[in-house]
Amino acid sequence: MAVKQSYTMEELCVSFITRNRLYACILSKLNKLETSNIPTMGVGFSPKGKLILCYNPKFLASMTLAQAQSVLEHEVLHVFFRHLYRIPIDKSNMEMKQIANIAMDMAINQYLTDLPKGCVYPETYNLPKEQYAEWYFEELKKINEQQKKDQQNGQGGQGQKGNQVKDGQTIDDHEMWDKVVAEDGQMSDAAGNENCDIEHEVDKIVRQAAKECNDSKSIGDLPQGVRKELEALKNPKKKHDWKRELKVFVNSVLTLSKRLSQKRVNRRFLETVDYILPGKKKNRKPKLMLARDTSGSVFNEDMQLQFLNEMITISKHCEIIVVDCDTEIHQKYTVKNIKDFKGYEGGGGTSFVPVFEEARKSGVDGIIYLTDTYGDFPNVKDIGKFSTKTIWVTINQGTVNVPFGKHVNIEQED
Repeated sequence: MAVKQSYTMEELCVSFITRNRLYACILSKLNKLETSNIPTMGVGFSPKGKLILCYNPKFLASMTLAQAQSVLEHEVLHVFFRHLYRIPIDKSNMEMKQIANIAMDMAINQYLTDLPKGCVYPETYNLPKEQYAEWYFEELKKINEQQKKDQQNGQGGQGQKGNQVKDGQTIDDHEMWDKVVAEDGQMSDAAGNENCDIEHEVDKIVRQAAKECNDSKSIGDLPQGVRKELEALKNPKKKHDWKRELKVFVNSVLTLSKRLSQKRVNRRFLETVDYILPGKKKNRKPKLMLARDTSGSVFNEDMQLQFLNEMITISKHCEIIVVDCDTEIHQKYTVKNIKDFKGYEGGGGTSFVPVFEEARKSGVDGIIYLTDTYGDFPNVKDIGKFSTKTIWVTINQGTVNVPFGKHVNIEQED
């Protein structure tokens, strides 16, 4: 039987200097917080928006040194593969959330040895190795659906090798990925902290670590999947950054209802533009209208979820009013979190005119229109400020023809 040892988190991290340089670089950029508020280990964010590694000392003490090192590698790989935001899902859907968690764990556990018993691997569900989390997520959804059908047909609902997806367990705490953790271990939602930009902070740490490990000879022996991802980070493909364009547009809207002061513009928006706006002080909270074309031709669940999650981030800085429209407005409501979004209503032809009429009545400062742009546009002379304060958002449509406003396209990643 392996002998458990007594060691500190600092000693554990130091062991990575000779164990793996890339993992050590990432670990060195994470603040460490000992807390009994979580049962195992996980990464979250400090009140200042910095990535931190939280751990329960009893959890560490329950493992051998080799097991603890492997679990720590597990945390590093979650960060390295950007799992904290990589698979966009509706977090209120507990079934899909669990499947996504299992997919991300099996995507990295295949590269680790000495993990404690009970961890999931590709072979747990008879799936091949060397795939990314997104691929495993789609395959696990298929297995899950088949298990449901088997249950309905009285076959016991057993999946491949007898393992049900819903029974899979993660070794660490994924609930912390969108949490802010105070020094006393108390947690709150990162969405409520203006300093916390999850995607920006994780990307910054990973890219800095990749840059520091530019000499492949000094990196050491890395699994093929990790090395492939590292090379992709060093030689990124140029792609359209729709989130940046959307933020620049929102930033321009935010300046409409503010007056000059000595206050700085919110840090999140400073990082997304190439210039610095003068300090502003709010007279009122700006309003944005998110118009959704419900003609049915623009629906793509996964990609729209990415967009809606970005809208929730934006809602920290302004009021978001959602309207569903085909040839008329079918519903109108305000959102503050992802659960507030309702199902689409409508589905006939498409006319953009009702949205602009409603925008004037509601006194909004700008319009974000999710559409395929096939419909009847209003006369630019009749829409006033919205001729410049409108952004048309399409999905997988690189080229469109709109008579006014800006266009941003969300491209599906390979």
